Amino acid sequence: MPVLYVVDVPEFQPLVDYARNAPELTVSKQANYHKIEAAGELVIHREATGMDAAIWFGGLVGGYEGKIVEFSEDVLRIG
Repeated sequence: MPVLYVVDVPEFQPLVDYARNAPELTVSKQANYHKIEAAGELVIHREATGMDAAIWFGGLVGGYEGKIVEFSEDVLRIG
């Protein structure tokens, strides 16, 4: 089960908001992080989050579990 840990700061809130509304993702709170999980591959498209590219590329600073399959300006895919 891939997991993305997102630091709980305003800059990353659009990513958390997107994940909360995506039926294939679950979000829980752990200390100063949001834990985003997927039963299968975890896929997030930057455009859907509305995030600026500069902030988007900082999205992995909280850590993750799984293998990064793709991380580009357009998509994050963790298997």
